[in-house]
Amino acid sequence: MQVEPPRSAEVFISHARDDPARDAAHAEVEKWLASGLGGLWKGWRPAPAGLRLALWVQTAEVDGRRTITGLLVLGESVTASDLRKLPIGAIENVVNLGLDQPPAELGDELDALPPLVRDGAMRPEDWSKLVAAHYTAWARRGPNPGARISQRWGVNRQTVAAWVREARLRGFLPPARRSKASGRGA
Repeated sequence: MQVEPPRSAEVFISHARDDPARDAAHAEVEKWLASGLGGLWKGWRPAPAGLRLALWVQTAEVDGRRTITGLLVLGESVTASDLRKLPIGAIENVVNLGLDQPPAELGDELDALPPLVRDGAMRPEDWSKLVAAHYTAWARRGPNPGARISQRWGVNRQTVAAWVREARLRGFLPPARRSKASGRGA
């Protein structure tokens, strides 16, 4: 099946979450990319705030974690500044957490979570699940979710890192990204 390449970026540049024309156009481009370049491509919508861009990412599993291996960016005029604003870390986090897109409002999701406070009656598995839920919510919006949790709850960063490590060991979070400098998880 031959799929036609995209004709104009304008149909993709929409911030409406439920735009059937945009969604159909994204699906067509995903098919076109997969047929021409192979692999799994996913349209990312909406674009980061303030950017009139459409983007698609290709991912592959490396060391038990999905990483971005391809990126297609369409817009009326794509600048170096626009590319620097792309939330690559957030996109990768969302993919690794098994989500399709970031939530509309982070505040709503965080408000729905129980406070990140450990009481004496809480089982270790339940604590790790709660940590994973908070980490997931923060990871959907950007890099360094551990630092954001630390700041939000007034907890030492090393303590949060230990909580996250425990949640990973229990299987509630995906493996960490490997650091190029140290060879350890990030």
